[in-house]
Amino acid sequence: MSGYDWPPMTVRQGSEPDRTRNSRQVASSRAGSVKLDTTATKLASSREPKRKSKRRAILNETARQLNRRGVSLATLKSIAKALGMTRKALYYYVRNREDLVFQCYLQTAHTLLRHFDEGLITTSTTARDKLLYFIDASLADDEPEPCLPFEIGMLEEEQRQEVDHAYQQLLDRMAGLLKEGIESGEFRPCDVTVAASTMLSVMLWYPFLNLWPDGSSEVSRGTFREFIKALILQGAAADRSAIPPYQEIEFKGAEGSAAQPFDHSWITDVKREAILSVASRLFNEKGIDATTLEEIASQIGATTGALYHQIGGRETIVTECYFRSAQIGLLIFDRAAEQPGSRLAALAAAQQAWSQAQMLRDLASLRPIAGFDAIRPQSRQRFAELVDQVGGRWLKLVGSARGEFRDMDLNILKRSLPGLSSWVARIEPAGLEQQRAIAREMAMFLMIGIGALPGAETDSV
Repeated sequence: MSGYDWPPMTVRQGSEPDRTRNSRQVASSRAGSVKLDTTATKLASSREPKRKSKRRAILNETARQLNRRGVSLATLKSIAKALGMTRKALYYYVRNREDLVFQCYLQTAHTLLRHFDEGLITTSTTARDKLLYFIDASLADDEPEPCLPFEIGMLEEEQRQEVDHAYQQLLDRMAGLLKEGIESGEFRPCDVTVAASTMLSVMLWYPFLNLWPDGSSEVSRGTFREFIKALILQGAAADRSAIPPYQEIEFKGAEGSAAQPFDHSWITDVKREAILSVASRLFNEKGIDATTLEEIASQIGATTGALYHQIGGRETIVTECYFRSAQIGLLIFDRAAEQPGSRLAALAAAQQAWSQAQMLRDLASLRPIAGFDAIRPQSRQRFAELVDQVGGRWLKLVGSARGEFRDMDLNILKRSLPGLSSWVARIEPAGLEQQRAIAREMAMFLMIGIGALPGAETDSV
């Protein structure tokens, strides 16, 4: 199993700076040992930092718009307007919209790699300090907004491979650091591949923390940064030495269908459910803009006309997948709330079930995706109402915890949970048992973090 399915970043150099360098080399060779100091050379040299600065500004604004509006609404025109540029001027830096998205994904990946490598050489020798440096640097107040590759399917194959390779490099290095920390007693024994992916996923959830329609007040980056460091090291449990057992929420029904236990009225239409399940899985794997109606129809052995008849066009299908995802969340929280005993254990059961729901091919819950603003206003309102219901179930679940949770902001925890498991939607475990093992590991991450357990090293931030 590979970890996060995200991008590498080789920073593109604009064609004009390349020409400037080449012209300098030619001029220098013609002059022999004479150093040219012409006005043209000075001007070319002075423009290069400005070009790089403008390119960064373009990519930062693109990230902001992609996170809020998605690829379909984050047009070159809207990006240029936000920067006070013309659309024509953007073509000096990028070939087209796909190239802009590619560069934006790459910038995030390489920035993360740079921060991680800096932590290895600038901090103390402890694995814990290196990890905290990486989190602090990646979530610093002056860092640009990260742009996660939710729409990686729209890129060319070579671009996708480059993006995936960079993120895999980062995850491999993070896993190596976790192994180092386990060997030194700084971290508890855990599946380092799952832990690295879960850490990165929840760290980079910040852009969406304040975009989700739950009516909560805005969380500052500094507040989130400190919250995430404590969550990663300590988890949510007040007593990490006595973790209560929990009962797993079973997905298999009598006839073997993962979705069968969810036999409420919204899921009784088998054809409709098949369409939404397949569509959610394809949206998770490729992105919404890269998934066509033809692909969805082909996967279920139907025609696009049948999709229109059963549900509607792509926008309607996307909207219904959002609704379906929220409804699955409601049912999971209801099942968790029914469990007797520890509320912390019930939350762990809900986390495991939600993670499995995104991995099961015949259930395939749509993961939270950038571009929520692309949904029509009336649909956003209905989805917001569903999110409010999920929030109500959350309060019901944790409201009677009686000291089971450590002193932490439970509202930020609630809003961070989708990011905790977002990464699992694109992996393909070998089977149900591996899915369960991954999901259980994530539930343990939520309860006790990765820090050394009591009796080993201190895990306070």
